[in-house]
Amino acid sequence: YPNGMVRHPKVPAFMVRSTNNSNAFTGNQRANWTTVILDNGSNFDISNDVFTAPIDGIYHFNCMMLSQAGQRLFHEFRVNGTRVDGTRSEGHAVSSSYTTLTITMNYSLSQNDYVEVWVGPNNGYGGTYSNFNGHLIG
Repeated sequence: YPNGMVRHPKVPAFMVRSTNNSNAFTGNQRANWTTVILDNGSNFDISNDVFTAPIDGIYHFNCMMLSQAGQRLFHEFRVNGTRVDGTRSEGHAVSSSYTTLTITMNYSLSQNDYVEVWVGPNNGYGGTYSNFNGHLIG
């Protein structure tokens, strides 16, 4: 183990973000990601903004977003198009301030299940304030 690190080179893992700033994420739609930072296994479809499980297993996901100034932000994970209860966020930025919200989940997926982030009624801010990432736990 060089440098004391255990390496698993074939573990499905990804991280994407939006390079758009204000109003990067449109309300009541699937979050649109523009840049792939990591896609070990090529399982994130940037054209459709979804991660597709290559194998059965338990996966871990995170998503961070920033509200628009003075607006409420909602976002949630969906698996195969259905909201995963317990992952929905709601935050409110007062006046001209912003708020950052992060959602996370561990979820058992079957091969070809897909995971997406869905934005609620208001738009979300992107840029350096957003990412969606995940990996196979086992």
